[in-house]
Amino acid sequence: MPDIDWNDLRYVLATARGGTLSGAARRLGIDETTVARRIARIEKRLGVNLFERAAGRLRPTEAGETMLAHAERVETEVGVLEAALTGADRIAAGSVRLTAVPILINHILVPAAAALQAAHPGLQLELIADPRNLSLSRRETDMALRLARPAREMAAIARRVGTLDYGVYVRADAVGPDGPEALPWIGYGDEMAD
Repeated sequence: MPDIDWNDLRYVLATARGGTLSGAARRLGIDETTVARRIARIEKRLGVNLFERAAGRLRPTEAGETMLAHAERVETEVGVLEAALTGADRIAAGSVRLTAVPILINHILVPAAAALQAAHPGLQLELIADPRNLSLSRRETDMALRLARPAREMAAIARRVGTLDYGVYVRADAVGPDGPEALPWIGYGDEMAD
């Protein structure tokens, strides 16, 4: 079994997130040929192709997906270790992108933002109201407030912060002899199941 150089994981992550060699090079602040050489060297050493070219983009192969999943966990653990050692987890400062569905942004987070900013003046909070589950691992967002536990992105640290109760109401005179089950229902599509 070949040794994996921890530094190589940065190149694999940047290539997957950038989608191209030039995108990876921009993320890493180096030139494109260096990225190409490093990816080729990693693939040769491991004896597998990590990426395939499709429609002008680099997409992870099955082996690439496996490596990415582990690399994301390593990246998360290094970040947690770094924060613990530098005390950064005690200081709320810097730029943070937080995504949630629009109703949570508008009715919970925006009203609370002024008090948060007053308590932590070094914090720059960007709220992204989006019903899609933006990716933490691809750095589309730094934090996400979601209505369900993430099914993917297992490298993410997930905690329950609350619950929402739902109820269905109808006028009593609208229910026919077949009961409420016979009423027409409007619900979310499968893509919004979470």
